Amino acid sequence: MYRNILFLICFLFLFGKADAQKVFTSEDVDSLKQHIQQAMVDWKIPGLAIGIVQDGKVVMAEGFGVCKLGEDQKVDANTMFGIASNTKAFTASALGLLVNEGKLSWDDRVVDYLPYFELYDPYV
Repeated sequence: MYRNILFLICFLFLFGKADAQKVFTSEDVDSLKQHIQQAMVDWKIPGLAIGIVQDGKVVMAEGFGVCKLGEDQKVDANTMFGIASNTKAFTASALGLLVNEGKLSWDDRVVDYLPYFELYDPYV
């Protein structure tokens, strides 16, 4: 699991320096596929799926490798993966973006956005 997280972090650093005006070309897709396949070999990743959206359009949605070592079922763009506790990081990142856009504050109460949410401490 930590190897997959490390891969994701490295992947984001390698390809996360996107120019806001850059158009994602077929050459970019081919280069990305080569990097993915090499990373899978280097880090012994049996399978992964990737989706890239640019300007509201799906530029790439593809699976690589297999779902489970020793089996023939291939990963495709619709393969579901268990991501366990990684959702906490995704949620915190999404909230951080909303805070940065001024749509909410870290000090806001959860019940201000989800009135049905209830914990022992009413301040939440």
